[in-house]
Amino acid sequence: MSTAFFFPPEILQNIFQILIDYANKTFDIRARKFSSLQKCLLVDRYWFANAVIFLWKNPIRPNLKRNYTTSKLLISTYISCLSESSKILLYENNIINLNQRISTPFCYYNNLLRDLDFTELFFKVSYFLLNPEDENLDILTLEKSDPIGIIKCYDNDLIDQKRILLFGELVKLFTSQPSSRLIYNLKMVNWIKNKIRRYPHLQFLSNFISPTSSSLNLSYLECQTCIPSQIFDELSKVISTIDEIYVKCDSYFGGDNEGLFNFLCGLKKIHLLKIEFDHFKFKNFNNIIKFTSFITDNYELKIPSDEPIPLDLSLNFNKIIGFEITDSGIDSINIVRSWSNLQFLPFLTTLKIFTGTLIKLDLELYSDIIKKTNGNLLKLGISLDDGLFFHNIHLFNTISTYCPKLKDFDLKIKGRLLYYIPLILQNCKDLEKINLEIMDDKNITLLMYKIGKELPKNLKSFYIYQEVVKWDVKFFHIFLKYCKLNSLFNLKFKFKYSYPIDNMKEYSRIIKKYIKKGTLSRWSRIKEMNFDNNNASNLLIFV
Repeated sequence: MSTAFFFPPEILQNIFQILIDYANKTFDIRARKFSSLQKCLLVDRYWFANAVIFLWKNPIRPNLKRNYTTSKLLISTYISCLSESSKILLYENNIINLNQRISTPFCYYNNLLRDLDFTELFFKVSYFLLNPEDENLDILTLEKSDPIGIIKCYDNDLIDQKRILLFGELVKLFTSQPSSRLIYNLKMVNWIKNKIRRYPHLQFLSNFISPTSSSLNLSYLECQTCIPSQIFDELSKVISTIDEIYVKCDSYFGGDNEGLFNFLCGLKKIHLLKIEFDHFKFKNFNNIIKFTSFITDNYELKIPSDEPIPLDLSLNFNKIIGFEITDSGIDSINIVRSWSNLQFLPFLTTLKIFTGTLIKLDLELYSDIIKKTNGNLLKLGISLDDGLFFHNIHLFNTISTYCPKLKDFDLKIKGRLLYYIPLILQNCKDLEKINLEIMDDKNITLLMYKIGKELPKNLKSFYIYQEVVKWDVKFFHIFLKYCKLNSLFNLKFKFKYSYPIDNMKEYSRIIKKYIKKGTLSRWSRIKEMNFDNNNASNLLIFV
């Protein structure tokens, strides 16, 4: 091909990005969605050099259908990129074979990596080291298995030694490139849920980081207080700043964690610190805001609904921008009243009250909380389906009046309360995302008709769930027609249910019609959610 007909790299890469955006919702997708881009690799060397950047930007991600196969191929490719000394070390320890020892890469794929999750890399290494000749190995089961299960089933000293050695050489390979190129992530909460107490990939992490690399800047860290303190002692040697941290204070496996507390206080910078309390019996973490305020820009708190808040907020309440009350059941009016006196309410941009009530609850108490936010709320979530609530009109009037900047509205309610939604839509013109979960079998046909007439023009996502479909198909069509009349474009619309009715294909046909018109995005769908004992869901209709 003549160079006169070459697209400049920036234009060609923009075209490839459009291909990806068309085929995928996000970059965190399964590899099969890259089929169009993979064909571009075969045009010539120039196209290969520009397309391979996207294909190898974030390959170390979960693959829910081909875990074992993709891990084998992926780790084998990265092994070929290792230095000669690393290959010799792995070969001498019977981790790689002779072919892998002498293999050379077509290009250095490790230099293209831009997103590295340490735990996900350890999962891939664990799959890679499984012996396909093992008679107990079921490949079909492995493809869809939870990686945590592999860690538990193959947890012995010899396997751990090999995993740690291979993991360490790969980490050294990835961190040898300039740190500004890589986004690092670390998630450990799922290990706790599956009762795994050892963290072999983190016990010696400081030894694996390349000597040429400075302290790491993490994009995201997810952890719990019951993780051994020595793990955080190790992390403190290699991590200096973190953009977002989520800490779950869980006393089920233990109490305060001095190592975690010292790790957080020793960081140079935290942009957002999210803390979830299951109670307030922690001595250290009740003071965590006070001791990290000088390095933290913002906080989000998630608290139980049945305890007063004893946290030492000092003079840092202006940094608390998110507040969520979780479902443990309100059993005291005084506790609810105390929420409206919290000093940080005027600074909140996110407020979520997802809790039931064990007593009769006046929703004017919720209204008082919202009024104190001074119109700054961007995200609001409320659950009103579990318990006895009254004065609903006061709450919805307050939302429509005191939330002019609202962009994200999440509501879990009984069907009759949909009557108040148009009032909110008339006043909250900046809404971009609406989630409605209807927790009874009330016929919502006429109420959804009224909601459709008031949908704001900025709306980008509309999600609705109803256990049993009680939305007449003709009015469903009219609802989407109003979406078009309101000048909505590329709206992501999702309608989920648990029990179908006879004419569900007609709903699917209507959605397809409005996808073609451009009113709905190509990701709009109607979906059946049937949950069995394993929490699996089956899709009846997929658009």
